[in-house]
Amino acid sequence: GKQCAARCLTRDHFMASGKFQRLMTLLRELHAKGSRPLIFSQWTSTLDLLEWLLDDMALAFVRLDGSTAVEARQQLVDEYNAADS
Repeated sequence: GKQCAARCLTRDHFMASGKFQRLMTLLRELHAKGSRPLIFSQWTSTLDLLEWLLDDMALAFVRLDGSTAVEARQQLVDEYNAADS
């Protein structure tokens, strides 16, 4: 069923999807221009999939979600905002 889809599909399935392919193209273009995009999602499972993509592309990222400790949040924001990030 639908619940199985997220657990049964492999990393390769997600990486081959048209949306991931387009996002890879956009991220490469933005990276080449020196941009540092923010990607928002309401779902942590989507963030998990995006981590696969960013890892495969060897792009540095920080993740801030509802499970991030309050004490760690400002540090993550500062990391993102750092000039060399």
